[in-house]
Amino acid sequence: EGVGGPHPNVNHKNEIISRDCEIWPMFPGGDLAYFKFVKANQKYPKVAIQDREEGRVFIQATIGQNGTIMDCIVLKGASKSLNNEAIRLVNIMPKWTPGQLKGKPVGCVVHLPIIFKL
Repeated sequence: EGVGGPHPNVNHKNEIISRDCEIWPMFPGGDLAYFKFVKANQKYPKVAIQDREEGRVFIQATIGQNGTIMDCIVLKGASKSLNNEAIRLVNIMPKWTPGQLKGKPVGCVVHLPIIFKL
C-alpha cells in the first residue's frame, strides 16, 4: 500500500468506483516520485511563511478509470493557505495509473498527504 493506499470509496458520476481494488492507483514512478513531485512543485504561501505555519494536509481525491484526478477535498487541514496549496498541488499532478479490479481499470478514492515544513 503506497501513498494513496486503500480507503473507503464512493460512487461518482459515471465512473466505476471500487471499494475492493486488487491493484490500487499509483502515482507515475511510485511513492518516491510522488514526494519528489510535491517538493518540486510546492509553492509555500507567503502568509504561511510569515506566520511560520507547518503541518500536514490530507486530501481526498478520486483517481478515475483513466488516471485523472477529480473531486479533491481537504480531509484534514492545517491552515487556509496551506490547504489551498495542497489542493493546487493535487490538481496539477499528472495522470496516475488507475486502480484495477478483475483486470479492468476502476476509479478509486484515495487519501493523499501533503507535508509543509519550513
